[in-house]
Amino acid sequence: MNIETNLADDSSGAETAHRICTAAATVAYSNDVNSVVVVSTDGAELAVGIEGARCIGD
Repeated sequence: MNIETNLADDSSGAETAHRICTAAATVAYSNDVNSVVVVSTDGAELAVGIEGARCIGD
């Protein structure tokens, strides 16, 4: 599942993206979703998570 945001590709955006990823993962993995990706306004990956592991970020 991709989550497109208006976050900047910087440390502040990455911190927020990590929180979004973690929150989304609690719901997404209970369905047929096996990964969560949070991207910045320019399309850069800020945080990513896979089922069974914690979200990680830049």
